[in-house]
Amino acid sequence: MNAREDKVTIRRILVAMDPSYRSVGALDVAAELAARLGAELSAVFVEDADLLHLAELPFAMEIGSRSCCLRPVRLVDLERQMRAQAEEMRKALVAAAERWGVTWSFRVSRGPVATEILTASMEADLVILGKRGWSLSRRLGSTVRFIITRGKGMALVLQEGAKLKVPVVAIYNTSENADKVLQTAATLADMKDGRLMVLVVAPDAETGSELHGRAAEYLKSRGVEGRASVLIKPGIALLAHTVHGMGPVVLPCEQTFLFSDDLCELVNLTENPVLLIR
Repeated sequence: MNAREDKVTIRRILVAMDPSYRSVGALDVAAELAARLGAELSAVFVEDADLLHLAELPFAMEIGSRSCCLRPVRLVDLERQMRAQAEEMRKALVAAAERWGVTWSFRVSRGPVATEILTASMEADLVILGKRGWSLSRRLGSTVRFIITRGKGMALVLQEGAKLKVPVVAIYNTSENADKVLQTAATLADMKDGRLMVLVVAPDAETGSELHGRAAEYLKSRGVEGRASVLIKPGIALLAHTVHGMGPVVLPCEQTFLFSDDLCELVNLTENPVLLIR
């Protein structure tokens, strides 16, 4: 790996928006990244087709937010509400883009939320999602799980109120994307004028020592302030505990490391922003 030719290029950042305050909070992080990386900021608001289909059923009811009384759901009212929500999201995007001085675009699509976001993400270098979206549960939202397990490009999953602080954490192992993880984490650390913590995850001490040497050499050649430490076969809970209180966690997303349910569990356990590298 040539440390002098490894700058990560991100030209288009997509933020997935829903009517919750959480997605509005993600806009500032997305706009800051776009400004510092020289990228375009794009947003998509999805009109949930499943919810619209539900409104067409004769027995569909909703609970009034103020009266707490049941009332029929009318399709025309729901569509009008979605248009109003989309306009609020567009205004929030414009405000964030103007604060950070970045170019922006906004579009509305209709369909299954996860599928529409996945399709839109194919045209972006990085997609940003709120960890839980609408959900009040402490578990991952279904859309985030879908993007984690089926997405193709880089994805940043944000906890409510999360900021991009330092040190940035790179999970470094024997995966094919290991070098890209280091490169991306170093780019984020440079962006924040901060430190980089490399967590070497290895199956045994010998491999861990070899990877530690590579990571230390990279930090030195890149001129990044930071350090590396080794974890041998750590469990998900230990990884989440180790990165607690640090900044974004950059990790490879592939079958040879954390994948599918294990990866979702790590994202669920940690309060850090998690950047998945594919």
